[in-house]
Amino acid sequence: MSKSIRRKKRDREIRQARSARQRKASMHRQIAEEATRLALERMDRICDPETPVPELARLLVDQYDGEPIPARLVELLQERGSSPERLASVAEAMLAIDAAEPGTEVPDSEAGDGDQEQKSADPSLTVLTFSAAAARAAGDTEKARHLLD
Repeated sequence: MSKSIRRKKRDREIRQARSARQRKASMHRQIAEEATRLALERMDRICDPETPVPELARLLVDQYDGEPIPARLVELLQERGSSPERLASVAEAMLAIDAAEPGTEVPDSEAGDGDQEQKSADPSLTVLTFSAAAARAAGDTEKARHLLD
């Protein structure tokens, strides 16, 4: 006995839906694998003592984007061969990057004086926490405390 046209149509729709779900799941897996691969490459570049200081500073600023850097990161960098002097250089480069990036501008109507103003020029939490950890690694606990206060 042959299947009815309605039954064939329904079976085809079920197969197409299943195939679409499988393609979507495969695409999500590929995206997740690529994101993981890029994150691992970025961490390898961060931990590599041969990474130039300006590049390392940019990687850290981009990676943490204003969020605090885990203190363990500086310990890891030291374990992988970074000296306290190199960490201090990275902290200075991060500060320069942070200062060079334009802040959020306030439109004239909100600024009140007709010009556009920059919001606070204070260093980001990323820069402050890394600088404090680098100072601590160099043995300057007073500077580390000052930066975190």
